[in-house]
Amino acid sequence: MALLALWALYRAMSFVPQFYADRVEWSESQLDEAHEVFIQRTFNTFSELKRKRELEEIFTEEELNGWIAIQGPRLWQRVATMRVSRPRLQLTDKAIWIGAEIHTNWLRGVLWAIIEPAVRGPNVVALKFREVRLGRLPLPTTRLSQLLVTGFLSETAGHRVAGFWETANGQPVLVLQIDVTPDPNSPERVEVEDLRIGPKAIAVKLRLVGPG
Repeated sequence: MALLALWALYRAMSFVPQFYADRVEWSESQLDEAHEVFIQRTFNTFSELKRKRELEEIFTEEELNGWIAIQGPRLWQRVATMRVSRPRLQLTDKAIWIGAEIHTNWLRGVLWAIIEPAVRGPNVVALKFREVRLGRLPLPTTRLSQLLVTGFLSETAGHRVAGFWETANGQPVLVLQIDVTPDPNSPERVEVEDLRIGPKAIAVKLRLVGPG
């Protein structure tokens, strides 16, 4: 009986969600190209914002996967008890499905979550963790979500990102205060005014405030 239970547990932990399986097979060249496009478009967006003072930019799921595939693992480098690799995401209606392979001393598998972002005010983004699973196993969202984000917050400490946790309807919400202004010494500030998630794309509305 115990062996059957362990086998069932192993099978559940080994499950790979379809959205992750579809994207983890993307080639390195495809991801590198998408990453370069994302970086260039970000640079162009801020350049255009200086001229227009307000705009909306749309980033595709492929571009974001290129960025997170290269930059993502660095955000968890300081979580010594867990190694995170090959992060991927899917954009759906109003939600982000995100997953990655995790390796610890006692388990390995695909850890994935469904996150609903919402802008509460200029540069204040709330991330609601609707569901967190390891394979098929549902996991306690509050403590695990905090563990996942520990590396991100520690890596970005001192880089104009701050966050705190709260609970809404029993689900954990990470509230981030971000500063996306490219030049921290500039008297002008870039504000994130709105964020809309849709299938395959995310729309970000930005405004430049201050002298100009």
